[in-house]
Amino acid sequence: MSCPFKWVLLVLLGTGLLYAQPVEVKQAPVQPDAPPPLKKEQPPDLGGPKDKGDPKGEPKDPKKEGSTGEGTKKDPIKPGEVEARFGDGSAVRMIMLQESIEIVTKFGKLSVPTAEIRRIDLGIHLPEGVDKKIDAALKRLGSEVFKDRDAAVKELIALGPHAYPALSFAAKSSDIEVVKRAETAIKGIRQKYPADQLRTTINDRIQTTDFPIVGRIISPKIKARTLYFGDLDLKLAELRTINWLSGLIDLEISVDAGKYANRFNNPWMDTGVTLDGMGGLLITASGQVDLLNDGSGQGISGPEGNRNLGGGPGGGGRGGLAGTLVGKIGENGQQFTIGSRYQTTSTREGKLYVQIVPGPNWGGNQMATGAYTVHIKAGPNAIGN
Repeated sequence: MSCPFKWVLLVLLGTGLLYAQPVEVKQAPVQPDAPPPLKKEQPPDLGGPKDKGDPKGEPKDPKKEGSTGEGTKKDPIKPGEVEARFGDGSAVRMIMLQESIEIVTKFGKLSVPTAEIRRIDLGIHLPEGVDKKIDAALKRLGSEVFKDRDAAVKELIALGPHAYPALSFAAKSSDIEVVKRAETAIKGIRQKYPADQLRTTINDRIQTTDFPIVGRIISPKIKARTLYFGDLDLKLAELRTINWLSGLIDLEISVDAGKYANRFNNPWMDTGVTLDGMGGLLITASGQVDLLNDGSGQGISGPEGNRNLGGGPGGGGRGGLAGTLVGKIGENGQQFTIGSRYQTTSTREGKLYVQIVPGPNWGGNQMATGAYTVHIKAGPNAIGN
């Protein structure tokens, strides 16, 4: 299918000469058919109300105007939406169309409804026909003919990560010649491919809402739909992981230092996130705050805290260095350090609160300024995304 494109080339050709003479300048009469002077076009008004307090009508920047502590949710997650990660490192969001996944375990074959799945980690799956090439080359590693042995090593290196698991097994053979050549092939593969592509895990792992299932997925393809590519049949050999995004909290908030790093009365900020204790938690933070706000710059801190200021008020400080972003789960939960990044695979139930460790009380009534931008992911596969 071809899409015709029309190219329009507008060429404006013009010539003009201007001579300056040291004589009296007279205005030339305007010719009746001369083109009118060009007017500078204004950008179109795309509509929408303009801020009354801004004479230029420019949108306000919430970071400059100050934080209300309200979060902004990321792109809404659709029912059945997943993120598929491929062997080349790419990731694509799509809608899962497959109703169930068949997997063979040591207890028999199971058909797992995709509505009950939260994540799939795939082991090694070979493209069609590659397994036969690997088996044939492995057999020739023990050939009595040198050319055959040498050719087999080169073939296995060319097959790269696909042959790596089988070569790792062959390197444990009782045949010394096979072991020697398998190790040569393994060394050649390691020199050509990065370590993260050299996997040896054969089994697949399906994480459901209740428990994990380990075995070999035998569904030949997985059907899904993408926004740009339409319906696809995903090949197991190309996949690494599939993460179900439904049930995932994805929130960005701004933690105002003026309110949540107050050395006189430091409240906890309710993030609006309630954890059910069944999923992971990933928190990342960035930005700068000025805890002293005295113009010296000594109170400037990031989420990891300011070592020059030491601990916050009260001797040892409230959770570490002044300026450190800290959190707790539940009103009476134990405080933990977030810093610029915090993650855990399991949490307790309760609301998530955050706070900034205040600066020292060195006199003065200046309030801290600035804010941290905090990104929170919670729920199934929060860390994997």
